[in-house]
Amino acid sequence: MVRVGARNKKQILKMKKILVLLTTILFSGIVFAQTAYDPLTDPNVQKPANPALFLENMRVMRQLEILQGTEYSRAKFQAFLDDFNKTKTWTSTIQKVVVRNNLGNNAEIEEKYEIAKQQYYQVVWNKNDYSGYPTDDPIVGFYYFKTCYDLGRLLSKMGDYKNSYEFYTAAVDFYKTDSSLYFAAVAGLNGIKGKTISAVTEGGAIFKNINKAVELKPNNSAYISIRGQYYLEITKDTVKALADFNKAVQLNPNDESTYEYLAIIYYYQSNFKEAINNISRCIAINKYEASYYNKRAIFYNYQKNYQAALADYNEAIFLNQTNNEYYLSRALCYVTLKNYAAAYDDYGFATMLNPSDADSKKELQKLDPLLKTEYEKLGFTPQNAYQFFLQRADKLTLLSEGFKLGPAIMNYYKCIQIEPKNPLPYNKAGILFRQLNMNKYAEQFLRYAAYADGKNPEYFFHLGKYYYENVEEYKKASNCFDTAALLGSVNVSGYITNGEIKYLKLNNKDGALKDFNTALSLEPANKAALTNRGVIYFDVLKNYKAALADFEAVKKLNPNDKQNNSFIEACKEKLK
Repeated sequence: MVRVGARNKKQILKMKKILVLLTTILFSGIVFAQTAYDPLTDPNVQKPANPALFLENMRVMRQLEILQGTEYSRAKFQAFLDDFNKTKTWTSTIQKVVVRNNLGNNAEIEEKYEIAKQQYYQVVWNKNDYSGYPTDDPIVGFYYFKTCYDLGRLLSKMGDYKNSYEFYTAAVDFYKTDSSLYFAAVAGLNGIKGKTISAVTEGGAIFKNINKAVELKPNNSAYISIRGQYYLEITKDTVKALADFNKAVQLNPNDESTYEYLAIIYYYQSNFKEAINNISRCIAINKYEASYYNKRAIFYNYQKNYQAALADYNEAIFLNQTNNEYYLSRALCYVTLKNYAAAYDDYGFATMLNPSDADSKKELQKLDPLLKTEYEKLGFTPQNAYQFFLQRADKLTLLSEGFKLGPAIMNYYKCIQIEPKNPLPYNKAGILFRQLNMNKYAEQFLRYAAYADGKNPEYFFHLGKYYYENVEEYKKASNCFDTAALLGSVNVSGYITNGEIKYLKLNNKDGALKDFNTALSLEPANKAALTNRGVIYFDVLKNYKAALADFEAVKKLNPNDKQNNSFIEACKEKLK
């Protein structure tokens, strides 16, 4: 922000008169022509002794007015928008910037980022100021720089940190100065890490922005923490980084990301006890972040506390079941514990998650000679090989709680290697792939099972479930459920799902009713089937008496179901 030097009293009095006059004009509601008001050409205004200094002072005044601006109400925005939709022309610059900024905000909230970006860019084609607009109205300036800030935020979400940094920087003096400085610094650091911003040419400016933010709000933990990140990642000064991170968590004891940075620094310093303490604080704040457990497991490994490490690897995989790095880390832990069979399963599934992982394939080759003895200890013989791996896979599936589904798949895969035409392990593995959203494998395995056998309704049920839940291919899903029905399926959920697909997605009301009737013939007290059939009776067939009978049956099963009770009331109204 520009600072104005000292003035003599006479000159300051003159300036005050001019500023009062200008403020009155700006907010009087008078609409001038395209040329902005210039006090230097007004014969009724006494001219200052130093015109250049006067213009600088005017800039400072404009900056203060813009900073003090407030957003228009939602009703005002809607009135602007309605007016534009009627006339298809902008009646004022204010209308233009307010509408485009709000439309951009709405699109951003709906995650329609390209649309939001287009709206924002129509406001801020110039990153320096709003001199391109035919007005110096401060509310236009306010919306211009607000849009710079909003665009900076949007571009960060889109990973364009270079332009995000530039737009946040443009907003610094005119809109939310301290947070603009902070977010500019965040974008700048991300840009440096992504190598889209040069640490050499921009690093100093980014650090200057961080320090300004801290000066404006010296007790803001986020600002202090981002400075710690700069010290750690850019200047490699762990002493200053530690000081800032420690101060940040004192100010905000719930700042999980700063505890994570502290843990990383202590890890680099081989202080594993403090590394574990700090990452444990992260877990206490957010127990659902898989990466925290993985990091703590690594720290436990260095302490040679392998059982604790293994428990954390399990938790990390339970929370993120398709991160190949977690499987590789757990495999290494198993090798250390000499559990070679479990290590082999993890390395194998890691290569399935990342087929280009050459290192994991090498580790599998190293383990091969050790496996025969390991499996024999667990009861393996050449004669029972298929059943051995099938039972092992089934046990892992039942006991895994989500963190051994990968190893279960690997054991089903061994069954497939032993009996490549047997559809059972294909179906079992396919179900697990579906649960893990590994869609390419899921479809491949489930399709093989269904069409290789051709007579098992459950195989078609699971393939239909994949098409319905994983990829939303409703016609294919319904065809699979219909095939299961033709093969004599007694799977009630399959009929209910197929009925819902036909009713809601395929506009096949008769087919839907038939499926719900079949479901109820198998399970007369099924609440979902009764409700769905009741809805068809009510909405499609207008058979309110039959609908009421179904909803009354649901009421016996669940008297407190508010939605069902409202259905009953609607039926009674129709029957009056």
